[in-house]
Amino acid sequence: MKRWVDSGLLRAEKTPGGHRKISVADLLAFLRSRGRPMPSLEGLAVLVDHVSDPSIEGVTPETLAGVLARGDAAVARAMIIRQFKAGRPLDETLDRLVGPAMAEIGTQWAQGKIDVYREHVATLQVWSVLGELRALLPVPPEAAPLALGGAPEGDPYLLPTMMAELTLAEMGWRTINIGPNTPIGSFVEAIRVHGPQLVWLSVTSLSARAAFFDDYPRMFEAAAARGGQVAVGGQGLTADLQDRLRASAFGTRLAHLRTFARILFSGSTAHPGGRP
Repeated sequence: MKRWVDSGLLRAEKTPGGHRKISVADLLAFLRSRGRPMPSLEGLAVLVDHVSDPSIEGVTPETLAGVLARGDAAVARAMIIRQFKAGRPLDETLDRLVGPAMAEIGTQWAQGKIDVYREHVATLQVWSVLGELRALLPVPPEAAPLALGGAPEGDPYLLPTMMAELTLAEMGWRTINIGPNTPIGSFVEAIRVHGPQLVWLSVTSLSARAAFFDDYPRMFEAAAARGGQVAVGGQGLTADLQDRLRASAFGTRLAHLRTFARILFSGSTAHPGGRP
C-alpha cells in the first residue's frame, strides 16, 4: 500500500501525524481499475445490500426493465449495484444494462402497456441508484480536466446526461452537469464562466426545437474560443441530426464518449485512481 501511494497509483492524504489516509472512494476506484477483489462494501458501511432475489443473478436489460416496471426499487438497486461491486466499468453497465432497460420501459409506455407514472417511478429509482454510485467515485484533484454538459432545450430526459457525467467522473474528470432541457444560451454562459476542456451534449429526444439548430453554433464557437471540444451523443443522434451539427466527436454510446475523452487527454493530469 505504501509503495502504491508513494508511486502515485493510489491517492492518499497525509495526516498531521504523518500517516497515509485513503478514502473509501479512492480505494474502490484503485481496486476496480485493476481488477482486484473488492472488499466487503457492507463491512465498510457503504452500498449495504441484503436483497437475495434470484432474478439478480444473470441480470439482463429485460429482467431489470421488468423489476423497474413493477416498482421493486430494492431489487433494481441490487441489480445495478452488483455490477459496480463486480468491478465493471460504469459506462459498460450503463450502455449494456441500464440504458437498454430504460429504453424498454419507454417502449412499453409508448405502446400503452404501462402507465406513464411507472416510467416516471422507474426513472427516479435509477436516478437514485446512480446518485449513490456517483458519491462513491473519488473527488478529482483541482488539476484534473473539466467537462461540462447537459441536454438541450426540449429534451427533458434526466438519466442520459447523468450517465455521461458518471462515465467521465469515473475516468477522473471534474464534471459539471447542467441537466436536461437547458437553453443553448445557458450552455454558452456556463462555458464562459467555467471554461471546460470538454462539453458534452446529450441528445435523446427526436423532436429538438427548430431554434436549436440556429443557436447551436454559438455553443460550439464558445467552447472553441476557450480551447474546448464538443462531443454530441445519445440515442437521439440520427444521421440527419449529425449532418446538421458541427462537433469534435459524435457517438451513440457512452463507450464512444469514453474513447474520445481518453484520446483528448491521454497522459493528462486526470485522476490516477480513475479508469484510463
